Amino acid sequence: MLEIEMKAIRLTGYGNHKNLKVEKIPRPQVKKDELLIRVMASPFTRADVHMMSGKPWVSRLFTGLFAPKHKTPGTGFSGIVEQVGEDVQQFSPGDEVFGETTLGFGAMAEYLCIPENTLVFKKPKDLAHQAAACFGDGPLTAWNFLTRLTQIVPGQKVLILGASGSVGSAAVQLARHLGAVVTAVCSEKNHGWVKGIGAHRVIDYRVENPFSETEAYDLVFDAIGVGSFKQTKPCLTPKGIYLTPVFSFAVLCQSLFNKRIRFAATGLNKKELLKQMMMALIDLQQSGGLQLIMDTQYTPESIQDAHRHVAGGHKKGNVVVHF
Repeated sequence: MLEIEMKAIRLTGYGNHKNLKVEKIPRPQVKKDELLIRVMASPFTRADVHMMSGKPWVSRLFTGLFAPKHKTPGTGFSGIVEQVGEDVQQFSPGDEVFGETTLGFGAMAEYLCIPENTLVFKKPKDLAHQAAACFGDGPLTAWNFLTRLTQIVPGQKVLILGASGSVGSAAVQLARHLGAVVTAVCSEKNHGWVKGIGAHRVIDYRVENPFSETEAYDLVFDAIGVGSFKQTKPCLTPKGIYLTPVFSFAVLCQSLFNKRIRFAATGLNKKELLKQMMMALIDLQQSGGLQLIMDTQYTPESIQDAHRHVAGGHKKGNVVVHF
């Protein structure tokens, strides 16, 4: 029996954009409890850039010591169910779905197999595949940090660093939804639309130092890892908290001993909790309380350009690869 091939983005090793290639690999075979999904879109994220850099070295304990153990990157996806295993009950061929593979990766390919009982949901009809694929990158991470790692009380003052990125733009909207007074930090060119999605005030980091503010914040959410607790402490209240989803060995160690520093890998939560959070976000998006911000779309053949764009640190919302 001849293997059916598919197009996939592949990591040839740790490094930069030059280590991303488009290759033909065997299409996965669906198991009894799985869906075979024809992938239409998958976001390329800052987390992907960090993972494929292989830095810090301690991260390789999870991603592979000498080379990435997951050769096909990507966790977010949206697509169409092409085939279902014999035990699948909730989905049928032709269903439009989206979700997250979390630690399974593999989403940046023409086809993906994923178990029915993981993070896969039917896509709202009014939502494009390119937008649906991005639920797990920005919104899910921001929701986890703002409702679980800390619980915002209406009226609290929140400073969001990297407010124009995928996590930051979601955090602005969700913090505002939860009743916070939101100050966002981003470049001047993005001030208008960041205010439009919920920021009460916006700071241009190239003109002002956001950490020298005389106004104290209850929470600093560093969405892109540009600061530290030490840097932000002068602008925090006495019980103020520094949050970041960006992994570093220093942040990990500090968070173990200082309750005012909080770091977590959202994808490591139990699938039941991730499902609950995702459902809450879907309801919020469908009711008009959450926008999925899109920047640029790339083809698999232009994946190196996508990497350079994301690594440059100036993307607006999400960057998506469409298949």
